[in-house]
Amino acid sequence: MSPSSLRRRTRTSPRLELTAGLPGDWVRLSLPFRPPLAWTELIASLARDTPPGVGVVEGARYGRTVALQGCRGAVFLEAAEATAHVTVHLTAALLPVLMPLLARLRQMLDLDAEPAVIDAHLAENGLASLVTLHPGLRMPGAFDGFEVALGELLGPELLGTVSHAIGERIDTGIAVLDRLAPTAERWPEAQIKANVNKRELGDLGLTETEENAIVKFMQALSDGFEPPAGTQRLAPGLR
Repeated sequence: MSPSSLRRRTRTSPRLELTAGLPGDWVRLSLPFRPPLAWTELIASLARDTPPGVGVVEGARYGRTVALQGCRGAVFLEAAEATAHVTVHLTAALLPVLMPLLARLRQMLDLDAEPAVIDAHLAENGLASLVTLHPGLRMPGAFDGFEVALGELLGPELLGTVSHAIGERIDTGIAVLDRLAPTAERWPEAQIKANVNKRELGDLGLTETEENAIVKFMQALSDGFEPPAGTQRLAPGLR
């Protein structure tokens, strides 16, 4: 199959189906990818950067809460290497934002990558043994630019504390997914402004250095900076 045919195949319209086994109204669809896909490594990386209550790994499935364009819900993702598709279960409340949601999921999972080409290039440059251990390894993206920026500034543990303190609660019908990721609007004082209340930041356990970084970040947001969706996360060693 030619690269152009593969590219067309990955962009076909998803087929929606009602799904069973999850509480409430959920819909199932699938997203194609070019194999191989190092799924276990990919969702483990996403889970490390997703706070408790916002995201979870259950066996081979990754789930997380979602807030997008006024719609709120949850998704569960699971890869099927045999069919080269990722199965997506999403709450019906997210159907009004289906297309932008799927675009973000594709970015987050790096599903448009061409792993055969990437792995061959890496193997030719002295990394053949690592490619053999983890074929189809991809660069995880982020569902939301603000979320990943906050995570890079705070680190996973402190991001979990902040998410529990100011993340909006949500009833997904699944106990382990009960909170949305923090947003700029949910930050103390409930608005983006230059004079962020540093006392409230300190109450969340931030050091002075972390407080100053967050204040400068919020000031940049108030000046019009908008972290793009699909932002790539930094590797742990680069933080």
